Amino acid sequence: MPTLNDIARKAGVSAPTVSRILSPKDGVIPAKMSTIQKVRKIAESLNYSPNAAARSLAIRRTDNIGVVLDTLRNTPGESPVWSQILAGVLNEVRLQHLNCMMTVENYSASNKFRLPEAVRQKNVDGLIITHPLGTTDSNVLQEFIDNGVPFVVLSAASSDPRVWSVCCDPNPGYMDAFTYLCELGHRKVGYCVYPQWNAAENREKMFPSKNIFKNYNMEFVPVEVDLAKNSHIQEGQRLAEQIISGGLDITAIVMGDSISAELLNSLNEQGIKVPDDFSIIGLDDTYICQCTSPKLSSLASPLVEMGQIAVRLLQDAVKAKQGGLTVSARNIILPKKFVIRKSTGPLKR
Repeated sequence: MPTLNDIARKAGVSAPTVSRILSPKDGVIPAKMSTIQKVRKIAESLNYSPNAAARSLAIRRTDNIGVVLDTLRNTPGESPVWSQILAGVLNEVRLQHLNCMMTVENYSASNKFRLPEAVRQKNVDGLIITHPLGTTDSNVLQEFIDNGVPFVVLSAASSDPRVWSVCCDPNPGYMDAFTYLCELGHRKVGYCVYPQWNAAENREKMFPSKNIFKNYNMEFVPVEVDLAKNSHIQEGQRLAEQIISGGLDITAIVMGDSISAELLNSLNEQGIKVPDDFSIIGLDDTYICQCTSPKLSSLASPLVEMGQIAVRLLQDAVKAKQGGLTVSARNIILPKKFVIRKSTGPLKR
C-alpha cells in the first residue's frame, strides 16, 4: 500500500507537503498549482487512499454508524417490518456517504447486556438501535447513555430527555379502522398487546389511546401475544384456536401482519371464512398483506421513511456532540394510515 513518503519521493517534495495537498484545509493553498497537480496525479497513479483511521482522528469522525438489533427483532416474523426499516437506513447511509455496520445483540435481562465491541472502542460515530422491551428497557438504554455515544431509538418514542427516537403513531390508523369496523356492524374488536412491554413507561404510545375507545359503541378486547416465547406462526394458530373454540369472543381483530396472515390461513382451513365470518386488520402493511387470500387490510407504517429519518436524526446528534453543543433530544412521530383491502367485511347478523 503506497504511503505519503512514496508520493513525496516521486514528486520531489516533503511528506508534510503531500499531506497538506491531499487533505487541504478550507481556504488554505498548500503549494503551487503545478505541484498540487503533480502530487495528485502521482497519488492517483499509485492508487493511494488516505488512511481512514488517521483521518478520523484528525477530524474526530469515523463516518461509521452502527445498527443494533435485539434478537427478538431478528426473526422470520419480524423481518417484513425490519427489512423495510433497514432499507431506509441503508438508502440514507448511501446518500450521506457513510459506512454502516450491523450487529444482533441479546438485550435480555438474564443475559447481562454488554455494548458491542465497536461501540466500546469508539469505532462508530453513533448508533441506531431497536427499542428494548419490558424489563430490559431502562437497563439497556442506560448502557448506551453511559457510554456517551449518540444513538437513536427505532420504533418507540421515549420520555427520557436524553434519548432521540423515531416511531409511528398508530392512533390515526386505529381511528379510521375502528370507524370502518363500526360501520360494518362489528361491536367486539380485539387488538394486540405484548405482555413484555407493560413495564415500559412510554409504551402506551404504541397502542390505541384510551380516548379513542370512547368514540365508539364497541367493546375493545386486549389480546396478548407473547413473541418472547412463541413464533408469529404459533401465535396466529393459537389465536385461531381461541376464536374457533369461543374462548376469544370477538368478530374482528387488529394484529401484526405476520400473525394476522397465519390467523387468516388457520381460520380458513377450519372453515371460518375471512371476511365473511371474521375480519382481520394488520398493523404495518408489509408485503405479507398482499400475499394472503384475501389480501389483508392493514395500518400502513412509513417504515422506509422511519429508517431514513433515523439516520438524519443520528447525524444531527453526532454533530451536536462533536461540536460540544447541548441540545434537547428530538422525537419524530409518523402517523399510520388505514388501508382497506378484502379481509374486512360486514358482520353477519
